[in-house]
Amino acid sequence: MNKFFSLLLFTPLLATSSWADEYVQDFEKAELGYPPDELMVIDGEFEVIAHEGGKAIKLPADPIIECGLLFGKSSKNSMTVEGRAFAEKRGRRSFPRFGIGLHGVSGYRIRVVAATKKLELVRFEEVIHSEPFIWKSGEWCHLKIKLTNSHDKPKVEAWVWMAGEKAKQPETPTLTYEGEADSSSQGKASVWGTPYSGKDMLFDDLKVTWTPSKPKAK
Repeated sequence: MNKFFSLLLFTPLLATSSWADEYVQDFEKAELGYPPDELMVIDGEFEVIAHEGGKAIKLPADPIIECGLLFGKSSKNSMTVEGRAFAEKRGRRSFPRFGIGLHGVSGYRIRVVAATKKLELVRFEEVIHSEPFIWKSGEWCHLKIKLTNSHDKPKVEAWVWMAGEKAKQPETPTLTYEGEADSSSQGKASVWGTPYSGKDMLFDDLKVTWTPSKPKAK
């Protein structure tokens, strides 16, 4: 068997041997200004800027509304979404609100609500679960949300932590939630920000991993 024929024969097997796929956006190759074409802005004047020797995407302080953008491909299967956000408070009463989500605008979303010191789990614009969380102004905040078994008793896990002195992802999830079976959950990954503090917000190192359903055995 020659090498060319061997390659044709075995390549399909190699291509289907992994059950995960991913999208990563750290903005380092993006041009300054408008967001890359593959990002879908829901609301807000997002723009890529130079920051700390690298690049990030900025959400301006004005207007003070909930803004978001979608990234990656649409999926209805298990997903893991990661990213980090930088925000600051103003005075003692003005705090930002931000988060990440999966399965589109109406999918599960975790958001840091600094004013109430909580991490909220939101779906269909409603808070369905929350846990205490202490946010620190002027530090990068890491966020990660994972959904497994998206249609059959979905389980949501979230890890949220401040950068601090190179802090690592907590071993135990910051928030865990089990929902009811649902066949309507589908969409892209997302990031959200509401600059209630009146200061710009930054997002960076976006990543989404999909786990497609395995084909049924014949």
